[in-house]
Formats: sequence, structure tokens, C-alpha cells
Amino acid sequence: MGNCIICGKPVDGLVCEVHEEDVAFEFEGTAASQLSPGRFYRGTVDGYADFGVFVDVGDHVTGLLHRSELDQRLESLDWEPGDSVYVQVLDVRDNGNIDLGWSIRQDDRDFRGQLIETADDELRPEEFEDDADESADGTDESTDQTESAASTADSSAEVAANGSGSTATDSVGTDSSSTETASSTETTDTPETTEAAGTAEQAAAATEAEAGEDTDFEFGTEPSLNRTTVNDIDSQVGSIVRLEGEITGIRQTSGPTVFELSDETGTVECAAFEEAGVRAYPDVEIDDAVALEGEVERHHGDLQVETEALEVLTDDERATILERLEEAIEQEARPSVLELIDDHDAVSAVEDELFDAATQIRRAVMESRPIVVRHQATADGYIAGAAIERAVLPLIREKHTRDDAVYHYFERRPLEGRVYDMDAATDDVTSMLEARERHGEQLPLVILVDAGATAESADGYDLLSLYDTESIVIDDTRADEEITDASRSR
Repeated sequence: MGNCIICGKPVDGLVCEVHEEDVAFEFEGTAASQLSPGRFYRGTVDGYADFGVFVDVGDHVTGLLHRSELDQRLESLDWEPGDSVYVQVLDVRDNGNIDLGWSIRQDDRDFRGQLIETADDELRPEEFEDDADESADGTDESTDQTESAASTADSSAEVAANGSGSTATDSVGTDSSSTETASSTETTDTPETTEAAGTAEQAAAATEAEAGEDTDFEFGTEPSLNRTTVNDIDSQVGSIVRLEGEITGIRQTSGPTVFELSDETGTVECAAFEEAGVRAYPDVEIDDAVALEGEVERHHGDLQVETEALEVLTDDERATILERLEEAIEQEARPSVLELIDDHDAVSAVEDELFDAATQIRRAVMESRPIVVRHQATADGYIAGAAIERAVLPLIREKHTRDDAVYHYFERRPLEGRVYDMDAATDDVTSMLEARERHGEQLPLVILVDAGATAESADGYDLLSLYDTESIVIDDTRADEEITDASRSR
């Protein structure tokens, strides 16, 4: 039990949880597993790669500061190999890889305290120096013993080379004997020398393999990966996987390009980094059938695949993927059973139409299309709109790996008037075009609840049809002839 060096609170160690990020740590451990995620560490720049900066946090403990974590372009970073920097340890993976985060604080004075973290303890710098001095004294004594042993070994070797008790002046003379002995000494490998050389070679090979682990991956160069599905990647965090599916969304951020990939089981975001703010894989477009290989990660709690390779599939391969998707969507989109909330004659009369509407809504979720619900600002409108929302949100959560997917794929907006007129349709078209331009979203499915069944909405539907936007009308009144004709013509 100790006291926090910042606030003095009694803690196990030397810093409390509240002030842990206010302390700069220097790591003196021996393995990545001994690091504490969330803490800031002093490190040394080891080198650059296309995807980020390698930083030595300790002896033989190196992490990657991915360029997506930087607050500036990688090319503008003025760090040089050997520079002392501060980074935050975000995660230590099961395979020993270390994910680092950016620290805006890059000076000792920016932190409120400094501590040394060893393999199993936390020490103040002065305590660590005292321990180091004690270890150094022991090392000197050990060194003296080693040197003494080496001197004895040299003497023994000399006696062995010249013969016991001889003076190396036998029949060939002194000079010849000296030359022969020297030659023998240069070419003879002792067991200790051989072992040391083998250890050095192994260390060099391990270092080379470790360095190549992150930099040499290219599509098709690794052993062939079996295809997995989005539904199964939750148990494969930290592993390289192969996914096959359709690109249903493309979003360009200030860092990576984010592709939404959908297969027959769900949708996952796949981040691909070319350069900060630069479109990765510019030839890949929405609706492309692709094969993607990358590492499964958790990004801010959400599952995400860090793309290593992305290939657009054509011909038979494309047809196979699209056929597989269509079969899965068709099978899952149709509800297995339709249970009416109440035995009402008016509802029972349109049971088949309700079944078709439910199928169309479920299909939009499977295809990663946003759903926009428009309803009157009345009690009936709110109740009907909220009922659809309550039914659809769990399905969106099930099919998407992002925790906030419901905010991107479902929107419920009350109408300002009592009908879905040209003004309302114009608002929807403007919003959907902006979403497609800025975030690469697909065109939405527009659901009109307790509105849109009268002739006043015909112009609004005509505007939606110009952009091939699907719509569903759910109302308790019979639709006007103009609306019925318009829906048949589309």
C-alpha cells in the first residue's frame, strides 16, 4: 500500500486511477504483457513505415503508432529515429503486438509526475536509481570474477598449445612455434563461441521475422485463407481473416477510408489507410463484389477490420457472391410468421400487404440501406412510427457490428404538415443526397405512416422516383386512385 504521488490518496502502487494519465512512465520491464494499457510512456522512435511509426517503449518492446492515431499527416511528423517521445499504450494484443496512441504532451513538464514501471512494481526514479546502483556493484564483482576466469582460461590455452612445461623452442624454433600457435588460436571455435554465434543468428532471424510481420503482407502472398463470415469474426479479434461480400457503403474520414462490407450474415466496417484523408482503393465502388483480407480489431469498442488487401471480383466470382447474398437476404427478409397485435377486422383485411411491407423493411436492413420513417405529428402518427422503430432497431443491432449503427440506419421524423407533399419530399431528397455524397450511404427506404395516402402526396412520390428511392405507405384509409396508379407505374 502506498500513496498517490499526485493527490496523496492511499492506493496499491504509487498513482491512483484518476491521475494515472497525469503520470509519465518509463518502462523497465522485459515483455509487452507487462505494460499497462491506458498509461503514457516515454519511448524512442525506432523507424517509419507506410502505415505509422515504430516506437521502442522498452528494451526489445516495440509498439506501432498507426498513422490513423496521429493528429497530423505522417509526412509532416518531425520525429527522427532515436528521438525521445511520449505515447499512450492503447492495447497489448494476445500475439504481443502493441497498439500505441498519440500524446499531445511531449515534454516531461507536461506531466504532473514521473514513475518507473518494472515487470512487477512501480518505483520513483530515485528508488530505481538506488536499485540500479546496487545491481551495478554486484555486476562489477561478477565482472571481476569473469575476467579472472578468462585470464585463467587464456593461461591454460597457452600451456596446452606449447605443451606442459615446454618453452616452445623445440626443433622448429621460437618464431615458427609462435606463428603456428597463433594460427591455431584464430581458427579454433570453442563451444561457448559457437553457442553465442547461434544465439545471435537466432535473435537476428527473430527480429527480421517480427519486422516483416507488419510490412510484408500482400494479397495472395500469405497461405490461402478460408473464407469466414461477418457473424463469426467476433471470436477472431487479432487474427487475419478473409471476407467475401458486397460493398454497401464508403466513407472517407480525415484518416482512413472506411468500407462497409456486407455478406449473408451481417455488415462490418473495414478501414483502409492510404494517406491521411486520401481515398484508399479508389477503384472500389458501392455494389462491387469483393474479397477482403485484414486483421480483426476493436476500434472504440466496435468490431472493425483493418484492411490489408482488397480485390474487386468479376465474372463467375462476382456472380457467386451476389447469388449467395440474394438467397440469404430473400430467405431471412421474409418473416417466418406474422403475428397481429390485435384481432381487428381492418388489420386482418390487409394482412398480406402488411407481410409484404415487413419483408421490404427487413430487406432494407439486410442490404444496409437507411430507413426513414415519416409520420404525422399526431398521437396516431407517433404511436405508429414508434412501433416500427421499436421493431426495427433490434434487427439493425443484430446485423451491424457498430454500436451506433441504429443512429446511421434509422431515422424517424414527424411531418410538419398532414400530408407528404413536395416540401417534405424535397427535404428527404436533399438529406439523402448529402448522405450519399459525404458518407457514401445508399439511398434510403422511405416509410410513410398515417400519411401519404392522398392525392396531395403524388408530387412527393414523383420526386422520390426520380432517384429510384423506394417508399412504403402504411395508412388506415384506402389510398386515392392517383397514389395507387403511381405505385403501380414504379
